[in-house]
Amino acid sequence: MTWTASLYDYLYRSMPLHTAGLLTAVFLIILHGILLLRGESLRPFLAGFHRNYQAGVVLLFLGFLWVFLIWSEMDLGEFFHLESKVQFVLIAGFALFGWYVRDYLSVRALGLLMVLAPGPLLQAALLEPPTSRLLLVALCYVWLVAGMFFVGMPYLFRDLVAWVLRSPPRLRFGALAGLAYGVLMVLCVYLSHW
Repeated sequence: MTWTASLYDYLYRSMPLHTAGLLTAVFLIILHGILLLRGESLRPFLAGFHRNYQAGVVLLFLGFLWVFLIWSEMDLGEFFHLESKVQFVLIAGFALFGWYVRDYLSVRALGLLMVLAPGPLLQAALLEPPTSRLLLVALCYVWLVAGMFFVGMPYLFRDLVAWVLRSPPRLRFGALAGLAYGVLMVLCVYLSHW
């Protein structure tokens, strides 16, 4: 078994709910902790993120690797003979997208990652007993819906960030809310025995 097959198998078949919840919680705590501590210094970066082509290329490349991993390792059944052809189309499609779609590339690529990220997390939470797992499930569906809007209507991200940055208390409140959600998830992971 190759390392890509092992990674795919872990992400989409055998990742425990405990690990999925803890990784998500740590991600939320780190991201919102940085926003809380460095929000003012990050204001120019956040305000210009929607036009940051370099960040878009990096995020798009990460999305490409993830999609390529899924397509290359999933069970295609009777469509197995199409694997190499679709791999070529994926490479060409992502390259052309990165080259020609320069407007809001970073937001669209972020949206792609937000659509891909819930897959392994929802798989880990599928039919697991603790009700507190719904914290993870709800967050995944918020990411999915927001990601689809960011891919299709990226100006909504720009408007949302502009609205949050217009008032420092909004930024602090958003950072505190995300931080609190992450802490609550950590507590649930350990108290509910995910």
